[in-house]
Amino acid sequence: MIKHYILLVSLILFFRCGLNSQTVKNYYEYINQAEQYYYSNNLEKALFSYQQAFNIKGAPNFATDIFNFGYLCLSKGLFDNAYKAFKDVISLGYSCYQFKERKDSVFQAFFKTSLGIKLLKECDTISLNKNIDRKLRERIYNLVKMDQKFRLLKNGHTTFRDSIIKYDHIIVDSLLQIFKECDGIPSEKIIGIDSIAINNPIYFILIFHQSEGMFSWKFDYTNYILKAVENGSLNHRVAAHLLEKANSKFDLGEQNFVVIEYDSVGISTNLNEDSYLNLPKDKYCVGFASKSDSTIFEINRRRSTLYLPSLEHQTKVVEAHVLKKNTNLPLFFFVVSHYRISTKKEFDHWCSQIIKQ
Repeated sequence: MIKHYILLVSLILFFRCGLNSQTVKNYYEYINQAEQYYYSNNLEKALFSYQQAFNIKGAPNFATDIFNFGYLCLSKGLFDNAYKAFKDVISLGYSCYQFKERKDSVFQAFFKTSLGIKLLKECDTISLNKNIDRKLRERIYNLVKMDQKFRLLKNGHTTFRDSIIKYDHIIVDSLLQIFKECDGIPSEKIIGIDSIAINNPIYFILIFHQSEGMFSWKFDYTNYILKAVENGSLNHRVAAHLLEKANSKFDLGEQNFVVIEYDSVGISTNLNEDSYLNLPKDKYCVGFASKSDSTIFEINRRRSTLYLPSLEHQTKVVEAHVLKKNTNLPLFFFVVSHYRISTKKEFDHWCSQIIKQ
């Protein structure tokens, strides 16, 4: 009887995990579709895909996705939907100041409408969602303050190295205790989002500083991160950023995109994203160039575990994001290496090599 009971419980837990994992998978299929439609300028289908994702019962509905949906609604003049989306984002902890400071023309047009004016008037009074654990949220913010105490001072790592090491030990132990209490990394629905950076969870900088490959104290959070993505507690692009930045062994190709420009100057340099906006559209190519020994197949396999789109899909998105001025949505993290070359023959050669990648 006991054996049958244990088997039954095991099966229930198995199917619960499977259903939850399938829910997350379905959610990201729609989110990835929405992003792809957005960058191909098919806003109607992008909006539909976002709505399909949000309609899934038990879906994560991350604040970044809600914000992106709201922004698309602005682009289509659906101000009522945008108003509701932005209120949801603020109730998850995003600062009203972040809206008030937006200079984007799409937002400025919205702020002149009755709903836009209403949002600006009432957003400071919008309280946190009732399901958010305020005490836990404050505990994590206190750890962030502890993490920043010496790092932000002049010559922080040089002058206060021993103090930083001491605090890092305390932070890791405290963060792991929180993860133990929450049975893993807590989701946005439990602790809300960072008041300043909508992409980054409150604990982002803590894992980033205290992870494998960083300075003094090293702890590998890989298993926690992967599990959090699987159960819908952590946005997959945030996970990708943490796994590549804080743990350099986990290659997802997020930083390996290359822009090649032919301008008959022959200067090779690295530039920020904004520097690509004026590139001539008939004299560039964008592709993926691996900076490691990993093959595209291996990287795509890792990406699939995080429900990330393939590198082929991502190349098109990067090209649209960087070179077509669609830079308003906080969709993902990547670093683009930029090269200028002096002859058309060399340009054609480089483009063909990138395409082969």
